Amino acid sequence: MKNLPSMIASNDQKITAQAFSDAFNMFDSGQGFLTIRGLLSDMTGGEDNAREILKIVRQILEGKTLAQGLGIEPEELEAMHVLARLQKSEGRYLEAMQIYGLLIIFDQNDPRFHKGLGLSVKALGEAEKALELLLFAYALDADDKEIALAIAECHLAADRREIAEKMLENLVSKPADGEEEIALNAKAKAILELLEKRTSQQA
Repeated sequence: MKNLPSMIASNDQKITAQAFSDAFNMFDSGQGFLTIRGLLSDMTGGEDNAREILKIVRQILEGKTLAQGLGIEPEELEAMHVLARLQKSEGRYLEAMQIYGLLIIFDQNDPRFHKGLGLSVKALGEAEKALELLLFAYALDADDKEIALAIAECHLAADRREIAEKMLENLVSKPADGEEEIALNAKAKAILELLEKRTSQQA
């Protein structure tokens, strides 16, 4: 017969395992499951941790982010975002990707994090992988012209010219607000003109 400490440890493992099972059953195979799975797989320690896991899962199902469930302040996330943007601007795309990936885990609803990760992947020449991330960001914020332009460029890189042209035409048709959007509109227009020039040369 097992001694008392062993029995307690065994019971704690059963409680934790049941919490994992209950948490997994709360999720389908979508983003929520992927977001929390790594956290759940690393958390052990019996009843207290099991209750904490389920509390976080319920908060996420109620619409909160993982950051909110863990008590991470918005200022802390913003500081991480500033660092990720700095690394991306310096061409340190792999480092930026790591931080953006973590930010997405903490708050999967912020389009800036998906955009940052997508742009970093795009800068490394992985157009198709970047496109998946950028389309998710676009679904969250269809008014972001930088996302739209990046998506069009990914389609061009994959020889989907018709789709790219439609996105570029839609982008330049919208009014630009501020210097950044004016520059994005100008770049989109320049790409369209280049495509038209190539078409006329081939005719």
